Amino acid sequence: MKVYLLIITVIMLTFFWDLSAQVTQYPQNPVNSSAGLQCSGGEIHDLGVVGSNLGWNTAATSPVGACLKFVPPVYPFRYSKFCMNFSRLSTGTVNWNFKIYMWKSVNGKPGPRMDSVNVTATPGILPAWAWYDFPLPATWKEVTGSDSVFIGFLYDAQTYLGGSFAMDCSASLPVWPGYTTQGAVIWNFVSTPTYKSWLMRAEGAPSVAYAHDISAVDFLNIPPYWKKDSTYNVKAKIKNTGSSSESNVPVKFFVNGVLTGTPINVSLAPGAVDSVSFQWTPTGAGANNLKIVSSLPTDEYKLNDTLSVNLRVIQFPMYYNYLDGTASNSFPFAMQTGKAVNTIFLSGEFSNPSPVPTGKSINKIYFHITAGIPTVYNNLIILLAQSTITSLGTAFYPGPYDTVYNHSSATTSAITADMFLSFTLDHPFPYDPTKSLIMFVGQCGSTTTGYSIKTTTLFGNTRVYSVGGCPFVYNGLSGIKDNIGFDIVVPTSVTNDPVIPSKYSLEQNYPNPFNPVTNIRYNLPKNSFVTLKIYDIMGREVQTLVNENKNSGTYEARFDASNLPSGMYFCKMTAGDFSAQNKMLLIK
Repeated sequence: MKVYLLIITVIMLTFFWDLSAQVTQYPQNPVNSSAGLQCSGGEIHDLGVVGSNLGWNTAATSPVGACLKFVPPVYPFRYSKFCMNFSRLSTGTVNWNFKIYMWKSVNGKPGPRMDSVNVTATPGILPAWAWYDFPLPATWKEVTGSDSVFIGFLYDAQTYLGGSFAMDCSASLPVWPGYTTQGAVIWNFVSTPTYKSWLMRAEGAPSVAYAHDISAVDFLNIPPYWKKDSTYNVKAKIKNTGSSSESNVPVKFFVNGVLTGTPINVSLAPGAVDSVSFQWTPTGAGANNLKIVSSLPTDEYKLNDTLSVNLRVIQFPMYYNYLDGTASNSFPFAMQTGKAVNTIFLSGEFSNPSPVPTGKSINKIYFHITAGIPTVYNNLIILLAQSTITSLGTAFYPGPYDTVYNHSSATTSAITADMFLSFTLDHPFPYDPTKSLIMFVGQCGSTTTGYSIKTTTLFGNTRVYSVGGCPFVYNGLSGIKDNIGFDIVVPTSVTNDPVIPSKYSLEQNYPNPFNPVTNIRYNLPKNSFVTLKIYDIMGREVQTLVNENKNSGTYEARFDASNLPSGMYFCKMTAGDFSAQNKMLLIK
């Protein structure tokens, strides 16, 4: 990730007589924060996506820092929590001590210091990013005017090395004022071609008392990964911050603006705290917004009623190896010239969440990605083979291979950190989990950018690579191994399972939504003439997948919608007197 520090406006200020005072002196017990929840209420001026970063090293004139503008919703107001998203280089300082400051806004820029607090944290290592929550003391200065303030940090860049502080570059995000400083002398407006906002947030409350005020305080469990089709308990803390007792206050749960589930009623005495929990099962991968809202009809302060969090649901593979590495690997997707990588995965390595069953075929391969933008790969191929060997030595595996993916042009979508990039194979590959799986991924072409793949802690002589173009030539040996996974299907003929289905059935296609290939499984309790047809939303037949006599058993058909537009489709099965129909969503 590139480091941006382009200064377009340098403004000399006269208010910095105490900015740099004692920035490396800290009390014995500073406020501590471990990686945790981002502020989910209050002021959120980002979309939660790390799109760039800014960092400093020993060449910087300490102290250095950054801040973001915050505008209290009412006055008087006191901020109670500051949150920021950051990381560090692997060679950077492990434990950090620094100061969080609040500066008065003067002509829309940071001015005199209003308050500060010493904090400590242990940031993770790039490419891992994490939110850190810092509670501000109850004595934190009250904002009484009608102006904005700036909240941020100062630290000694020569003592605490390798800091990397997150920016959000989302196209739909309005530019929000952020500033940096070196030497605590000048503030520089941060501007790059894509910079929009720091990933900094703040929460607080009015400094006045209300008779009726129920607040949604914080989410209590926000997991690092949200898996498609997994069920979660979304829990939040609710507090009566008013002076009156309240009974049967509805608390509601919204997913992408839609009321989900049944509201939960809470009854709270003044100052009392309770929690609510809603179940949610994400059915599709992608971005989502969750809200928990207290709905007291007589509430006198509405701005603390809503908790909101933006998250991204991940389509996890059915089976994967160890997702435990923190490093990243540029092969083959982030190299900008022709490249290839040949990797061997040993028997038993694809054991998460359980061992792979026998008699199945791989139909989709996933690569665990740190981050990436939409990219076009030219002449992308994936080859698979199986063997009893356990090491590649110092040469490419000679084969034979099965060419399971061969596309002259492959366009991938944007990947947010810690998601999976997937490729649906041109045809299933029979997989024997008792043997090693050998994978070759190559691209005879160039790209302007690409993805980095997360690696595991598995090591050994398991990986060789080539760079520089085609034909691919051995360039070196590596012991690292990528985080990958795959989906499996029953072979397209009769299943190896000798059990005869007890009834006719048409199962939901997998994956769904899909692009552009999906698989449809169906069961026959006896020999039957079967038709399996696809219809569009207007009821027009667009493809016939099956139209023949079949013996009893379990079958799977493959529907390729490469030549069809996005939209809803229907799969209809008929067999004897049996008829069934399922909806399928094609998203390109």
